[in-house]
Amino acid sequence: MLDFDKILPELGKMVNKKIKAERKKPEILKEAIETLKKIGENVFLKEDFSTISYFVGTPIEKASLKVREEEFSSEYIAIATDGSAIAPDSDFILNYYLINIGYVVIGYGKNHFFEANSIPELFYEEKDLYETVGENRYLVKGELLQAKMLLEESKILSKKIEENANRNVPIISLIDGTLIQWEIKGRDERYKKHFIESFESLFKKSIELNIPVAGYISGSHSKDVVGLIKYFLYKNGVTSDDLTKFDMLEDIDIFGELLNKGERSAVFISNVPILKYYNYKPIYFFYLNTGREVVRIEIPSFIIGDGKDFSKVSLIQQLILSQSEKGKGYPVVLREAHEQAVIRNGDKFALENLLREKLLSEGVKFSIDKKTFFKRTRSI
Repeated sequence: MLDFDKILPELGKMVNKKIKAERKKPEILKEAIETLKKIGENVFLKEDFSTISYFVGTPIEKASLKVREEEFSSEYIAIATDGSAIAPDSDFILNYYLINIGYVVIGYGKNHFFEANSIPELFYEEKDLYETVGENRYLVKGELLQAKMLLEESKILSKKIEENANRNVPIISLIDGTLIQWEIKGRDERYKKHFIESFESLFKKSIELNIPVAGYISGSHSKDVVGLIKYFLYKNGVTSDDLTKFDMLEDIDIFGELLNKGERSAVFISNVPILKYYNYKPIYFFYLNTGREVVRIEIPSFIIGDGKDFSKVSLIQQLILSQSEKGKGYPVVLREAHEQAVIRNGDKFALENLLREKLLSEGVKFSIDKKTFFKRTRSI
């Protein structure tokens, strides 16, 4: 039981520290925006950022640019996937995990349609339960399970793109989250290369069929543009100590002030180290004000090509805004994909009961250890 009386003094200090920081924030935010307005396009493109401790996004347009798209296509197709999983449970009598991929395809206009389903897959064989990373074998859970689930999502999305490619209307395909696969950064070289190659099959299909794919990140905490501002000031003689005040800011703080509803930011290049393993690099990103929040949109490099063709960026902006408007602030297709993918607590309970019943019906005896029994049945 948590004794709140013992931590109340520290709670007060923590809250006061936050209040003081928030009072300083408007002035620091104003300085950050004024600095951003001084940064032109294509700056620092050949810069080596390996010696600095923060990430820097490099702009391929004027850094403070704002772009509005007025006309939305009323006839288009939106495709999305999402995933959910039941992780291995050492307290359960069987070792397994389950991945459930939800997909949704929505057609708008005169030939409107709606397709949605989920694809569950149970993994219990030894070869599936463990992943070899370097010289070690690890049970597939945590980041490894997230990575495997993402690959399954990308496979289904690639398949649905191909199935709808000949409909002769604009198509957008969305992943709920980043295209930059942070979860593999701590793995060995062989694993990273294999994972990225598998994930980039989605990019290959997108190029082949000329259908854009994008990562939609709600509630982003990225600081790449804050890093750009810090680096610009550093290059202009500001000391590192004087730059620490900007650390309280996130990119969405800046673009929450800068962008009006429906506007996107300039397009930036991500320079995070994990991207060196990508064949289709760089990954570009921009921020978009949907009217309810400012979101980060990530796109593969081929969406823009040589950095001069922004027609697909315009299409992505238009269709995401349309989806967000229909979904009252969040894309309908992503919301519906989540509903298809989600695994509720009752689902896991029912699945494990079914497994127990099947074992018992076949005469297999098993016991639950006292600790697990206590956690599940504790009472006074």
